[in-house]
Amino acid sequence: MKIKHLATVAVLASALGTAQACTLDNWNGGNSGMVYAQNPTGDGNNTTGAGSVNDGGATPRWSGQCAMKADGAGHVQDNSPSAETSANTRFYFYADGSFGGTADLFKAYSNESLTGTPVISVTYDGTNVSISSGSANGTVPAATGSWHSVEIHWSNSGSIDVWVDGDPAATTPPAANFSASNASTSTLEAVAFGPMTWTGAAGTMAFDAYEMHRTTAVGTDSVLIPGDANGDGSVSLTDVLDVLSESVTGTPSSGQPDANADGSVTLTDMLCALNKSVLGPDTPCS
Repeated sequence: MKIKHLATVAVLASALGTAQACTLDNWNGGNSGMVYAQNPTGDGNNTTGAGSVNDGGATPRWSGQCAMKADGAGHVQDNSPSAETSANTRFYFYADGSFGGTADLFKAYSNESLTGTPVISVTYDGTNVSISSGSANGTVPAATGSWHSVEIHWSNSGSIDVWVDGDPAATTPPAANFSASNASTSTLEAVAFGPMTWTGAAGTMAFDAYEMHRTTAVGTDSVLIPGDANGDGSVSLTDVLDVLSESVTGTPSSGQPDANADGSVTLTDMLCALNKSVLGPDTPCS
């Protein structure tokens, strides 16, 4: 099983790429609530549901030219899993500085009606990512105002491992932030991505680059390198120029131009991408 959604898909309306549309249609279980397919600039064409439009202006995205925006409870659903006994999932989320309350990030269920106790539940309260599966529970710190990756490795043998801002597919993978052996022993049939519930809703959230494998780690398999503005799997001077172009013109790059993961593309990202192009892609932004 390899299910890959970049949360939303950019569709070029012409060979010149001058017109774009974002859509949630690649989610085979549909979408519900206050979630929208949004591009970084807000073009007035971002819709979800029956005739709904939310053009709230610039929306952070991690990769590509679209992301999913939520300004209240809402989610997209994937019904591709079929009685899965293991799943490795990775996604990215961004909560702005005015985020408030507690929101779901991801839930996996043993049925397509998304009812009963979730097989896996991941929530965020503005301070911590909280994970629950069976009787396993844990938290990992994550601040607002920055993109965070979450990768979950689960099997119904009762094991679960979670990395927040870690890459388990790296040559030398970091230890998981949270591990447990008392996770849910159910099978997995469907997932909900986004704030299925959001209590005390305030601010906005963005979601991007969801991917699920049956057994292999996702991590850098997705080749989502901060500063790789053209998405070719490396950071070079070409990427530096692409980041500069987006920061000046606002025209979205196709890869990951937000080198410092702060939710916007500015000259600071250009300088960070320059450092990465010279010193290596793992060079941190200062």
